[in-house]
Parts: sequence; C-alpha cells; structure tokens
Amino acid sequence: MTEAAIDTGIAAGASRGLWGEAARRFLHHRLATVGLVVLTIIVLACIFAPLIAHYGPNDIDLRGRNQPPGGVHWLGTDGTGRDIFARILYGGRISLSVGFIAVAISAAIGIFVGAVAGYFGGKVDLFLMGLIDMVLTFPRLVIIIAFVAVVGPSILNTMLVIGLLSWPSIARLTRGEILSLRNQEFILAARSLGTSPSVIILEHILPNVLSPILVAITLDVATVILLEASLSFLGLGAQAPAASWGNMLRDARTLSILESQPWMWIPPGAMIAVAVLSINFVGDGLRDALDPQHIIGGGGK
Repeated sequence: MTEAAIDTGIAAGASRGLWGEAARRFLHHRLATVGLVVLTIIVLACIFAPLIAHYGPNDIDLRGRNQPPGGVHWLGTDGTGRDIFARILYGGRISLSVGFIAVAISAAIGIFVGAVAGYFGGKVDLFLMGLIDMVLTFPRLVIIIAFVAVVGPSILNTMLVIGLLSWPSIARLTRGEILSLRNQEFILAARSLGTSPSVIILEHILPNVLSPILVAITLDVATVILLEASLSFLGLGAQAPAASWGNMLRDARTLSILESQPWMWIPPGAMIAVAVLSINFVGDGLRDALDPQHIIGGGGK
C-alpha cells in the first residue's frame, strides 16, 4: 500500500470520527433533538395527509360551515365548510415544499458562485463579489412582490424568485471558507499533481467547508417558510383553492373571524411558528455539533 493511500485512509477514518462525534453532540442537544422530532412528525403528517385526514382540503360542506372543533371536524371548518385539519396538512405540503425547494435553488447557486470566487480569486473573485454586493442591495421582499405581480402569482414562481434572490449570503459564506483553505498543503499538493479545479473544489474543498454551509442552509429554510407565508397572506403565493399556511391566515383576516372563530387562524399560525422554531432549533444544534472546537475538545451540552 502506498503512502498516499495510507494517508487517504487515515483522513477518511478521521472524517468518520469527526462526523460521529458531531452526531453524538447533536443528539445531546435537547432542543435540537426535540426540533428534529417535531419537524419529522410535521413532514410525515403532511406527506401522508390522505391517510390521516378524513376529508380533502377542498371538500365543501355548506351545512357544516363555521363549525368549531369537534369530533367530526377536529379543528373545525371554515366559511365554506372545508375541514381545517385537512387544509393544515395539505397546506403544509406547499409551505414546506417552498422552503426546501427555494433553499435548494439558492444553495446550488450560492455554493457554485462562492466556490468559484474563493478558489480562483483575482478578477474572477472581484467580479463575482461585485455581483453579490449588487444583488444584496436589492430589497428582496419588494423585488419578489414586483416579480410575482408581473409574471403572475403561483407556487412555482414563488419558489423560483425566492431561490434566485436568496443565494448571496451562502455565496459569501462559501467564498470565505474556501479562501481559508485554498492555500493549505493538501490543496497545493492536489494542484501540483495536475488535478482539475472542479475535482479539487468538489472532492477536496467542499467536504471540508460543508459544516457552516449546512447550518446556513438549515436556517434559511425557516426564513423562506416565513417569506412564503407573507407572500401568500398578501395573495402572491399559493392561489385558491390550494391551501397553504399563509393563505389560510389570509382567509381569516376579517375582524369577525379573528374575534369569534379563532380555530380558523390559530392552527395555521401555530403550524408556522412550530415549524420555524423546530428548524431553528435543528440549525442551532447543527451549529454547535459541527463547531470544530467543540468536536476536537469533545465537550458536550
């Protein structure tokens, strides 16, 4: 076995050890563990909504309008007799999908731009950082509202515009992490062996900067869920009759509903709060668990 193969095996073993220690620290983070369990329950409930809910999200029962929570309709019904519990589950599919897919788009763009800027430096870095700064100067919410208003409100448009405007923060984080690694000995050795830049970035650099990027992506999901709820509340997200947590709040915005029918606005508001808090708890747990100083020190919470 060559010396290079031995070094590679040692590095792989050390990496597995560090990730194992990170997993142990995460599971000892109580709020993070609770957040992960709650988030998993929410996601599974939304996925298996047809098996859990007794009604469809758009099933209308005019004789059962505005019913309070009870044995038939667990969370009551709205002004057209639609089951609130069913709409919560099906609405979660849309709200969570927007969060995950929009962040996936922004993460892909941000990691690519940040990796190129950080690795190549020079004029490439200068140009890309100028592009990042330019995008950051745009008022994101105003641009999103204007874009959706022009092209038409829909979930697809919401996902795309949020993803296309949310990548600069991840790009800057990726660039900063790569700048601290690109002159390390193992990167210089890979360059001297003629390894292509794409292979160096994908196989040698990104795995070593994945931890802070993963934390940032997790926290961004919570931000995007809130943003989607805001857009849907304004009528620029999910369109009727489709349900999302945001447009369920929009349907309950009248004073009479707020005062006398709390079952129409408390459940979607609570789901937004619980989902966002759970994701933030998971992000905080990942940040602590993946902190190199904590992993090396072996400390626990």
